Amino acid sequence: MNWILTHGNVYTGNLAQPRATALAIANGRILAVGSDDEIGAIRLPDAQYIDLNGAFVLPGLTDAHLHLEMTGLALQRVSLQDQPTLDAAADKVRARAQQTPVGQWVRGWGWNQMDWGGALPTKAHLDAATTQHPVFLSSRSGHSGWANSMALCIAGITRETANPYGGEIVRDAAGEPTGLLLEAAMELMSRCIPEPTLEDEEAATLLAMREMNKKGLTGAHCMDGNGGIQTFGTYQRLRERRQSTLRVVKMLPVQALDQVLGAGLRSGFGDAWLRIGNIKVFADGALGPKSAAMVAPYEGEPDNLGIITFEKEDLIEVAIKCFSHGLSVTTHAIGDRANRDVLDAYQIGAETGDGRRGTAKPYLSRLPSPLTAPLRNRIDHVQV
Repeated sequence: MNWILTHGNVYTGNLAQPRATALAIANGRILAVGSDDEIGAIRLPDAQYIDLNGAFVLPGLTDAHLHLEMTGLALQRVSLQDQPTLDAAADKVRARAQQTPVGQWVRGWGWNQMDWGGALPTKAHLDAATTQHPVFLSSRSGHSGWANSMALCIAGITRETANPYGGEIVRDAAGEPTGLLLEAAMELMSRCIPEPTLEDEEAATLLAMREMNKKGLTGAHCMDGNGGIQTFGTYQRLRERRQSTLRVVKMLPVQALDQVLGAGLRSGFGDAWLRIGNIKVFADGALGPKSAAMVAPYEGEPDNLGIITFEKEDLIEVAIKCFSHGLSVTTHAIGDRANRDVLDAYQIGAETGDGRRGTAKPYLSRLPSPLTAPLRNRIDHVQV
């Protein structure tokens, strides 16, 4: 499709030509930017002419950290964002349960205990909403989950259940699970919940893409698929069918690193619509549930230093492997201890060759053609 757009207020992002009034677009690419007379003189076959009537035109935005599939699924679930009280949140769950067949899961997302004064939710609040449906609700940060008694029973979570590595089952003074699960403990619940089908994943991803387009996004760095690389397949299928409406740089989970290395994949491989990004690692939790890994304990909780979800020694090993094979690393790190660990790991990884290539500081070397950019390693969030 070819377009000629005139009489607009165009912001270009180009310091040599910061403003313009018209655009020529050919086959999905901007061909020229300039004045109405300059662009109006361009002749494109079958072009559509549109008078913008002074409308503001902004280049498409790229979000550097999105969970597209998760967002699409969340849009179909109970939204608990900005609920003023615990009771209000429970009321929304009750309303959804009344529309859900008995025994089926009620899923939701977006709760934040600070919206209702900081009081942590418990299973009792959800049991009051329904005892006939298992309920599991992800927090806004995605680093904690809230379950009712039926869900805990299905997951087999009792007072005897040990905390998994990198996670915590929050318990009351008597040792009983409260219904709050932090970090890796959420996996005890998620493995009991039916997985979405491929069709569900595709529909959710398309829904999220369209929502992002409405916000002005035309590209995103996507973090979905922390336990596997199945979402990369979803993006490929949508790309093949020309259904994608968002240009995607796909981060691949560290759990799939051996598969990625075995296939010889490198950061940057792909095309304008779908490219391989970095290997994604989680170093700690989040500030909301007080699971971000800290040097000093949380105020009023002298024994709580947060949760390390990926040991420093393991992160160093990942950095060395990735940097030696043309793969960048993106690490989620929020607490100051976690950020120090990540910086140390990146430095050691950058200064260590793998012996097979004899290369020190591979992050400074230029990758073989057609990949010409140096590795771009990241810390995402880096709040403390």
